[in-house]
Amino acid sequence: MDFDQLQIFVKAANCGSLSRAAVELEQSLSSLSKRLAALEEDLGTRLFYRTGRGLTLTDAGKVFLPGATAMLLQASTLRASVRDAGSVPSGEVRFGLLPSLSGSIVGPLFNEVQRNWAGVKLSVLEGFSDALEAALANGRLDFALCNRYGSVDRKSEDLIQTVDTYLVGRKDAALTNAPTIDFRRLDGCALVLPNRGHGLRPQLDLMAKNANVNVMPILEVDSFSAMMDAVVKARVYTLLPKHTVTASNIASELRISRVVRPTIRRHVVLRLSATRPFTPAVKVVVATARRLCTELLIRAGS
Repeated sequence: MDFDQLQIFVKAANCGSLSRAAVELEQSLSSLSKRLAALEEDLGTRLFYRTGRGLTLTDAGKVFLPGATAMLLQASTLRASVRDAGSVPSGEVRFGLLPSLSGSIVGPLFNEVQRNWAGVKLSVLEGFSDALEAALANGRLDFALCNRYGSVDRKSEDLIQTVDTYLVGRKDAALTNAPTIDFRRLDGCALVLPNRGHGLRPQLDLMAKNANVNVMPILEVDSFSAMMDAVVKARVYTLLPKHTVTASNIASELRISRVVRPTIRRHVVLRLSATRPFTPAVKVVVATARRLCTELLIRAGS
């Protein structure tokens, strides 16, 4: 049993298909099949059931997967520690950003990293908080900037800023013709919102129940651009922090009112991976992203 065999096994288990694993590992299908068969022979048991629809783990495979994943992580961490000891930051840093932040942060972050740490390569995933947290949990990201509703876990999350939520409509929309709007006036409002996996939704449900009002979307989308397009073209409303709107390329077509009595607070937090190594490269990118995010939120007056 060797490192490459473990990597093939874990990749095949996660992909559910040997052909997809071959594509992701950039190896031939026949080579992967032979290495996997050799691993099963070495262990004296089958790790997968092979069907026309792909691969499924046997009971032995289910037992083997957590240990194999941990061994790969330990090897990766050891390599990173040895490589980075006494060296300048280098290597890939994978991180996630909310759509409300990516347009204002990615460019300046890339420029600063290239200017100061040319050996660092950036890989960015844009998405809503639920998708970013899932990517963190499965080891795809080194860190992410997410929204948090309710309390912040200070042990695992670094609070960047707490911001208010605004009702967003077209510049001629009736409900956004004043600086603020009472939460109760959202009763029956034509809203476009993220799907129920988004952290805003349970917060809204609880607030609506307490206020005895109906706050339900007429459209659910998990695309920031589609959400903004609907506001302008379909004459609906959405709920966003101020910095999202001011940074939008259609800001001149929009008008906002801060939701009050009660306010809808969201916390912008930075979360680190619990499984990926905290390399010097990750350290400098985290610090730079945190500073740029803080500056953005302060400028927007969120």
